[in-house]
Amino acid sequence: MNNVLDHPVRRTIVALLRQGELPAGAMAEALRKPRPGTSYHLAVLHEEGIVSCRIEGSRRIYRLNVERLCQVLDATLEDAWRNPPVGAVA
Repeated sequence: MNNVLDHPVRRTIVALLRQGELPAGAMAEALRKPRPGTSYHLAVLHEEGIVSCRIEGSRRIYRLNVERLCQVLDATLEDAWRNPPVGAVA
């Protein structure tokens, strides 16, 4: 399973959004990443339904979809149980 949360930037975005809604620019600043790179990771999370976005003037405000995040985490754990790494102790 290719997990959307495998990338550290996406995990950091999720951690930031646990605090509440944030505009994309504020996340880019907190991540110390260029806006295009941050926008890319936000788009990946949005496509998976982990974040939602609303437009407020010229800003995009993101928030965490906790229910969807839990579904993704559950699927990740299920996959790990079914497909343990080679050499893992059962």
